[in-house]
Amino acid sequence: MAEKHTKKKCYTEAAMCLVHAAALVAEYLSMLEDHSYLPVGSVSFQNISSNVLEESAVSDDTLSPDEDGVCSGRYFTESGLVGLLEQAAELFSTGGLYETVNEVYKLVIPILEAHRDFRKLTSTHDKLQKAFDSIISKGHKRMFGTYFRVGFYGSKFGDLDEQEFVYKEPAITKLPEISHRLEGFYGQCFGAEFVEVIKDSAPVDKTKLDPNKFVLTPIEVAIEDMKKKTLQLAVAVNQEPPDAKMLQMVLQGCVGATVNQGPLEVAQVFLAEIPADPKLYRHHNKLRLCFKEFIMRCGEAVEKNKRLITADQREYQQELKKNYNKLKENLRPMIERKIPELYKPIFRVESQKRDSFHRSSFRKCETQLSQGS
Repeated sequence: MAEKHTKKKCYTEAAMCLVHAAALVAEYLSMLEDHSYLPVGSVSFQNISSNVLEESAVSDDTLSPDEDGVCSGRYFTESGLVGLLEQAAELFSTGGLYETVNEVYKLVIPILEAHRDFRKLTSTHDKLQKAFDSIISKGHKRMFGTYFRVGFYGSKFGDLDEQEFVYKEPAITKLPEISHRLEGFYGQCFGAEFVEVIKDSAPVDKTKLDPNKFVLTPIEVAIEDMKKKTLQLAVAVNQEPPDAKMLQMVLQGCVGATVNQGPLEVAQVFLAEIPADPKLYRHHNKLRLCFKEFIMRCGEAVEKNKRLITADQREYQQELKKNYNKLKENLRPMIERKIPELYKPIFRVESQKRDSFHRSSFRKCETQLSQGS
């Protein structure tokens, strides 16, 4: 599986496969030997993979290390464990996850030190230095994959009916891009006239679907995504003590020249026109309000960054401000466009009669006062 991911240039996924393989080896070695320099089974890998404890199923009550044919490959040795971890570290580095490279080598170094393998220790520390240098130089400029949740609806999909999958795409993949690609792919498979793409995030009512069509819904969860971005901005702005690097990383991910097309594309897809179906009004308006708060938080973040930057970052701040203003202007027409039907008054007020009533009341009051005086 790691090889297949590597061929597809999914380096992080390939690295995770190797980490889980290494966790299995660590579980096996912990049954055979009790060396302090070895990982204590899969639990030692939790800083690298949150679900690696699934590999702890290999234990002495479910598997005998001496059983023929089991755990007998070349990787089930200390050198095999080191080899798997070194491969994982290289792939994490290629994928830009330099912080994780450090976590991997934390498991490798004690083994190399125990074996006094100074040649490999020299190489390992050299790679760590490169990883740390990359964090410093590329910290807020790294671009990772974009993820989309895609659901399939329609009995013609067979076992895929009502199933959802997460699609990983290259960084800065736009929502329309994956929508068109899916529509084109399944259109070729089943015929374009039989494929329909639902482009809103409302729950799918199967009773209203055409049974003769294949229905795709890229549930991009635009609303949830914008809420997440807005929350990240708010946290970064209000963090105490202020963390300039974290603020800039979040800000770059929202208004950076190479990424602000992401939010703009989502807005253009869902907010460019008022939906024809009244049932979508609420979702449309909710997303509009999300973008309104998002751009407000972006402005706050830009101003906060202005107060935190050093003298050599002024040009960077000007670029951020420029990108923010451009994004704000492009979003403005869509953010300000309200759906009239959602803002109709509950009852109609006859302003003319009300005014005449008040005027006559005042005249009557004035007359009574003058008579009383």
